Amino acid sequence: MGIMGPMLYVWFAVSTAPNADIPVTTFLGLLIVLMVGFVYWMLSTSMPRTGGDYVWVSRILHPFVGFLESSMLLFVMISSFVAYDIVLAVQYGFSYMFINFGYLAKDAGLTDIGVTLMSDKTVLLLVSLAISALVIGVMLLPIKRVVNVLVGGFFVMLAVFAVYLGLLWTTGNAGFIANFNATSGTTYDAVVNSAAAGAYNYTLDGTLFLGLIFVMLSYIGLVNSSYFAGEVSGNPFRSQGIAIFGSPLIYGAFLFTIYFSQFTVYGHDFLAAAAGPAFGLLPANGNPSGLFLVNYLTTNPWISALVAFGMGLQLVVWSMAFYLAPTRYIFSWSFDRILPLGLSKTSKKGVPYYAVLLYGLVTVMFVFLTIYTTIGAFYIYAIFGFYFSTTIVLIAGALFPFRRKEIFDASHRYVKAKIGPVPVITIVGLVGAIFTAITMVSVVLPAYTHQAQFDFVAFSPIILMLVFATFVYWGSYYYQKSHGLPVELVGKQIPPL
Repeated sequence: MGIMGPMLYVWFAVSTAPNADIPVTTFLGLLIVLMVGFVYWMLSTSMPRTGGDYVWVSRILHPFVGFLESSMLLFVMISSFVAYDIVLAVQYGFSYMFINFGYLAKDAGLTDIGVTLMSDKTVLLLVSLAISALVIGVMLLPIKRVVNVLVGGFFVMLAVFAVYLGLLWTTGNAGFIANFNATSGTTYDAVVNSAAAGAYNYTLDGTLFLGLIFVMLSYIGLVNSSYFAGEVSGNPFRSQGIAIFGSPLIYGAFLFTIYFSQFTVYGHDFLAAAAGPAFGLLPANGNPSGLFLVNYLTTNPWISALVAFGMGLQLVVWSMAFYLAPTRYIFSWSFDRILPLGLSKTSKKGVPYYAVLLYGLVTVMFVFLTIYTTIGAFYIYAIFGFYFSTTIVLIAGALFPFRRKEIFDASHRYVKAKIGPVPVITIVGLVGAIFTAITMVSVVLPAYTHQAQFDFVAFSPIILMLVFATFVYWGSYYYQKSHGLPVELVGKQIPPL
């Protein structure tokens, strides 16, 4: 779902890692996320159950650990990948339909509409809530229909992706420079020189550290199919292998192509300089990305607006993808009696409608908070929470053959593959956990966040979420136990399909 993202994220990339060769890091990051994908593929093959990693970790390690890591992931998804992305769809997608059209058509009224969508909190809230209602409505459909919507959105984005890529390569670097010099009100060389020409040479440490970390974040979402693996008919080894292991291979090709094309056409030094605080083409566009630079690849305002629409659409369907997974968490927690049993109720078509509606209410709450408070500052640390959970899952995968030997021995033959006496899943899980742990720690360092120092206030939601999840789990545990439910058996049994 993220193929249009690098059009916007190229700005974040050069801001975070101006000395990194981002196109090269797409391949380095791919090697790491394939290790993550392999472990999720094997676990979802062995235990294809709704709830994904919550089920695996709770059955391999302990139900409390499973609830802790999945609660963290749900919090990150809803605050940063659902509510925040819905707001971003308006601010850095649909608003630019009007900004770009107005810029090329020299229509200040349209530009003002785009700026209003971006900056007027009331308008931003109303449009974001309308999109939220649309997302919730789609999630109330049967899983097959939800997937149809996501696939349909992907093919629309694929068409827009092809248009944008075509504009890049038919214009080229010389054409972009000529167009920029003619219509921007400044010059290409002035932008580059404003940040000291030659200051942004590729370096090995920049590529392997900040650049690699940034690109690993782009691959987030490759394991989403595992959360509803129990709802997919057929052989889970095949279906999850295609979804989990195949998707990063396909996405890596898209990711390299669009980053390589943008860095070639716009120029690395130009992008790095333009991302600096001293440069701005419009009051509402202090840090231009491909989302706005497309205006120097075409003179047709309809095409420029179409590209912006593709960016907005991606953020909407991306929020749908990250909405789908956590609702399956809620279902699984309810099934295990951590949450009220009623939340695990499903419609005749298998839709956990109470879980969807509960998640929808929380989404709306976070949309309000994103627009009217400073909670958005948490976004820079949200990835810590994501890779915190991922690291726990990889450790559980590494221990799977030893902690749940009876399940491991009954698994698919490829799940049981070994190198000598050591299971392959153990080797890959441990190596992958090292890299995800490094990423987890690195993304909170000032070098990555561009903060003067570690911001404990912005990081505090991570701690509060862990404390809250601890109280919820153990409160539920002792409540159920006091009513005669043998909750200690939860971690010993796999839920039915």
